[in-house]
Amino acid sequence: MAFKARLSGEIAGIIAAHLTQINTYVPNAAHEVHVPDDLLQILLRIDRMLTTAPEYSSFAQQAEIDSLLNEIEHFLRQMTVSFDDDFESTLIGRIWSQANDWRTRASQGGSAPVRISDVWELIKPVVPDCLEMTADGRCTAKWWKPYPVMDVEILMRTEGIRILGEPYEPSDLPGGIAVTFSLI
Repeated sequence: MAFKARLSGEIAGIIAAHLTQINTYVPNAAHEVHVPDDLLQILLRIDRMLTTAPEYSSFAQQAEIDSLLNEIEHFLRQMTVSFDDDFESTLIGRIWSQANDWRTRASQGGSAPVRISDVWELIKPVVPDCLEMTADGRCTAKWWKPYPVMDVEILMRTEGIRILGEPYEPSDLPGGIAVTFSLI
């Protein structure tokens, strides 16, 4: 139970730090930190799955770890967490690092699944507000209003990706823009 409470405390700390950062843009906004239970459950699930030796893992287990890690990385990037030594010394950082190592060892000998962190590296210097990846390898970069036109233009011309249609305004993001692409 202490493990779960410590993990929950770290998630709350990440969210509180992010809220403090954005408080300059939304002054005097009252906020209460709420730790999403699904996020906590994802981290606990990853930690449990790490007990299986990667060389004996099934494809389904590898796909599940990959999916769960993508969700965690999505959350951490939205919270503008730096993936540095300080982060890796935290409990969340340790789970994230060990899961990435596990995934790498599990995929040796076969083609490694594409990780969301690899996509972030590929599209640099473009920094969307949100980057989503589906199981079939499609990625969607989203920016909310006002979106940086230059980022969209750079993404459209980035080598190593195939744009899957014109930029569009997603129904869940009025005034924003999204670009869907796949890796070549």
